[in-house]
Formats: sequence, C-alpha cells, structure tokens
Amino acid sequence: MGASLRWSDPSGLLTEKTPFGVTCQIKDWIGPVNNFNCCEEAKKGQIDINPLNGKGDIGGVICCDGQLVSCIWISGGTKPAKNGKAKEIIDGCVRAHEDRHWQDVEDCKTVRNYHRPNGTWPPNIMECSAYKAQYKCLMGLPPDNKSALEKCGTDVVCKKEVQDEINEVNRRGTLACKAAGEPYP
Repeated sequence: MGASLRWSDPSGLLTEKTPFGVTCQIKDWIGPVNNFNCCEEAKKGQIDINPLNGKGDIGGVICCDGQLVSCIWISGGTKPAKNGKAKEIIDGCVRAHEDRHWQDVEDCKTVRNYHRPNGTWPPNIMECSAYKAQYKCLMGLPPDNKSALEKCGTDVVCKKEVQDEINEVNRRGTLACKAAGEPYP
C-alpha cells in the first residue's frame, strides 16, 4: 500500500471524506500515513462508543500520530438528518462543537493512536462550551454570517431537519450548562 498525505488549511475548512461517510479534520500537518483514515480506525476500535450510554457518539476528538483530530462518526447530527444539504450544514456545526473540545483536552503526545485524549475540565463544563460553539455555528458565523436555516435556501426538508438539530442542540446545551452552573447560550 502506498502512502497518502493529509493536511488542512489554517481556516480549518478542508476535510477528508471516506466511503463510509466518516469525515475527519486534521488541523496540523501529520505527514505521510499508510492509506488509513484516523477517524475510521478509531471507529473500528469502537472509540466512538460513549461509555456512559453504550451508543456511538456523533463525533469526537481523538489522537492520531501525535495530533488532535476532530471526527464525525454519524453524519447528520442527532436525528440524524437525511437531506444532503442539511447533513452538510449540520456536520459543519458538529465539527465546530468537536473543534471547541481541542481547548479542553490534554496533549496527544502521551496518548496512543485512535484514543480520545483526557479532558482537563469536568465534562459538563467542556460540553457546555462545545454546545455554545455549535449553537453559534447554527445561528450564523463569518465568513458569510448566514444561519444554518438561511443556508437551506428554499429547501423545506433541509429547514425542518436543521430546525430539529437546533432544537436538540439547545436542549443538550441547556442541560450541560445548567449542570456546569453556566448560562446558555
């Protein structure tokens, strides 16, 4: 098997999609890798399974070759969405949620590949901050300042699925922030 190269730009907009629908964003150059995808390998090892409920997480932060990697294991968010445009919009905001966790986890240099780094804050505080980032993304951020609903245009199914995601993010964010003793959003 040959080697492939992975990188991303400083804006964090480049992602890698796999045939299995898993997306992976690597914000720092990690050099050559032997035809594997960090997020897929983590999923194969069941790193996506949440120990609190035994179910697969929508996304997560893992370590791969000493670098933090944001993964989306279930495309389309909490329901998940079926509409292609809705999935793309929701996945972008799930990524904002996962990327926010980068501030809250330990350095990957001491963590084995395809494992989640330990958090440096209590989970509710980390989730509160991450849901706030996801909510801000859904409500519209630069560069275009368009809300997720506006990005759906006239697509009614997209709007319904995105609104369902907004409602669920609000519900989860409210619970996490209340438990953390912080305001939401």
